Amino acid sequence: MANTIYLNNKDSMSMSNGCTDVFLTTIGLSGSRLAVTDGEKRLILWLLERDQWVWGRGIVGFNLAEMPWDIENLESQKQFFCSVINGVLEESGWETLDYKPNKDLLAPQIRSFRRLIGALKVEDIIVGAKKEWLEASENEAWRQGRYAFCSRHGILLTDTGCLACHDMSGNPPL
Repeated sequence: MANTIYLNNKDSMSMSNGCTDVFLTTIGLSGSRLAVTDGEKRLILWLLERDQWVWGRGIVGFNLAEMPWDIENLESQKQFFCSVINGVLEESGWETLDYKPNKDLLAPQIRSFRRLIGALKVEDIIVGAKKEWLEASENEAWRQGRYAFCSRHGILLTDTGCLACHDMSGNPPL
């Protein structure tokens, strides 16, 4: 099983389940440290919600266009992701992990993600996806601009906790 991240019908990338865990964890570590605006935090939280510990292995792929992008701030949010990706390549937050991600395996996936982000255009964004995601969330704090972080990893917490803690435990929820 694997997970695919794609941009509508234009381009895609696939990763093994293990690589997906590390990919999301390292994006979360870097992004949580860099996110300043609500829009940036929401984008990182949306990605962190693709937690295989919660949903199961091999089913957390997604269309980049369904992320909660701010259409009016798309270019600055794409620049934010370039900074997040640079942070991953610079190993931002990795010191909090109990393992060292294999950069030789991770870097090509991170670069593929950068390529997909770079190709994203306003007309690609699924209109209403952000509103739908926010309305479906049971986390009222996010809607009010309040966010919690894992005390161990410094990663933004989703409703189900810290993706990095889940990644390191290897145990699915009960």
